[in-house]
Amino acid sequence: MEVSVVVSMKDLLHLCLVILGINSVFGNGKNPVVRFKDIPFQQKTKILNKTITCGDGTWGKFTTLTYTCDDIKVDGLRLAYGYYPGWGVNENCQETKGAQELAQLCKLMLRTEDKHKELYGAIVNNATCRYTEAERLMFTKKSKRRHVWKLMPSGGNGWLSSLSCMVRS
Repeated sequence: MEVSVVVSMKDLLHLCLVILGINSVFGNGKNPVVRFKDIPFQQKTKILNKTITCGDGTWGKFTTLTYTCDDIKVDGLRLAYGYYPGWGVNENCQETKGAQELAQLCKLMLRTEDKHKELYGAIVNNATCRYTEAERLMFTKKSKRRHVWKLMPSGGNGWLSSLSCMVRS
């Protein structure tokens, strides 16, 4: 019997990161991993005529320089959050269809703080797929080079409350 296995690049990358993590824990100090405590973003940032507010909470240490916007709100509203259809374990969390552009939002937030470093990754530290009656905003792509804020209707699932932006150090 012949069995074919298909491994996506995402899964392969995840496996490599797990192996590196195990090596750093059990490697007897031969390959120590440098960790950086995350830095809070400034409390108010203006992006495309909307005010982003951040709390001063942080989430720990990361393998590269990281800026965190904890308790993130845009003009007082939460950011919508969700998965691409079929990817998530929770079918309630697919309202955004994965169209939120969090990496681009990180780039713009870093730029407003004069932190012109190459973005390594955007991390959602805290999100939920729970239902909310509140309106939410989604930062999304309108065209190849244009992003917009999209108001999500009242009564929907999924929002995030903490976003971290990792940069190459």
